[in-house]
Amino acid sequence: MNPCSLVMRKAVCFYCGTKQEADELTIGHHFGIRYCSDHKTDAKRDSNAYLHRTKRVRASDALKHPVTGPFFQALNHAHIRRSSGSVEGGWRFQKGFMYDNMILFPEGKGDWFIPMTHDASETIKSVPLSMFAEEGVREKNDMRIGDLVDTVRSVLNEGMYKEDYQATVTISATNSIAETEGVQLCYSNGEIGRVYIPVSHN
Repeated sequence: MNPCSLVMRKAVCFYCGTKQEADELTIGHHFGIRYCSDHKTDAKRDSNAYLHRTKRVRASDALKHPVTGPFFQALNHAHIRRSSGSVEGGWRFQKGFMYDNMILFPEGKGDWFIPMTHDASETIKSVPLSMFAEEGVREKNDMRIGDLVDTVRSVLNEGMYKEDYQATVTISATNSIAETEGVQLCYSNGEIGRVYIPVSHN
C-alpha cells in the first residue's frame, strides 16, 4: 500500500474499507495511510517502506537509532558552513514540532541533507552530511560529530527502514486507493492538490 494525500478521503481503512481508527502520518499532517484496528501494523510497515524507497528518514527515528542517535543528539549545539563560506555556531538539529522533519537524499545531490535551525535568527537550513567532516567545521564541533559522519552515512545508505521495505516486496496488494467521487487533481503554486467538483447527475 502506498501512502497518499489524506485530503478529502473517506474515513475508512485503506486496506479493508471498514471504519477508520486513525492515520499513519508518513509525511506531515495530510499524507499517509488510513487504517482500522486490524491494520495498524500494516500501515506502519507500508509507510516505512515508502520512506525507504524515497530515501527519507524521520528525525525522531534517527535520534532513537543506536548508531545515528549520538550523532544527531550532538547536533543540538553545532557549527555549520553558511552559503557565504563562513562557519557559524548556534545551530541545532531541527527535529520538528507536531510532525517530524525529514533527513533527505535529494535526487542529483549525492548526499544526505540534514534540517538545521538557528534559534537566534530563526533561520532554517538543510545542510549536507559531508559538511560536518570538512576542515574548518569539524574542529569547531563536538568531536563525535566529525568522527561519526561516515558511520551515519553507511546506516542511512543501507536504509533505516530496509526490513519493512523488504517485507512489502513479497506482499501482493493494491498500490492505489479508490478516488472519492467528485475529487479532481489540480495544480496550484507549483504543487499538486485536490479539489472537490460536484458531479452533475442530469
